[in-house]
Amino acid sequence: MLEAEISAAAPSNHHSHSPSPAAALKILVVEDDPMVRQAFTMTLEDFGCTVLSAISCSDVLLKLAGSGFIPDLVISDYHLAERHLEAGVNGLDLIRCLRARFGRRMKSCIITGDNSCENLRTFSDEDVLWLAKPVGSAALADLLASTAVGATRRGHGFGNHPIDG
Repeated sequence: MLEAEISAAAPSNHHSHSPSPAAALKILVVEDDPMVRQAFTMTLEDFGCTVLSAISCSDVLLKLAGSGFIPDLVISDYHLAERHLEAGVNGLDLIRCLRARFGRRMKSCIITGDNSCENLRTFSDEDVLWLAKPVGSAALADLLASTAVGATRRGHGFGNHPIDG
């Protein structure tokens, strides 16, 4: 289970070494499952990130309005429950909306259990990374390290195989 895996492997708040480059990152997490959203938020905060979490596209826009929060990385579930989300809007639509709003192609990652070739090609075409469920803290650490150094791994999911032509 995602939250159990993340919680069990989450880093300690007691670091004996200097802060990681991820400590300066602002992360937007969009997840409709409250337990999973909380697990992501707590894990990312343990890594030293500033986290804004939301349940849907409209919730994101409300929370961002006037906040001055500009995410370095967007992590969104792909299939968000329709009861919380505008009809037909998924995590990729949200990322497109945010990129248009901020006028830049901010680094983004979809969390999904639906790793069909069609979806993975779409993510690649949109320059969106992906992580397969269940997600552990090591995969999140890799994603944060990549974001912190500005690396781009177009078409690759962390811990997954690249998409073939």
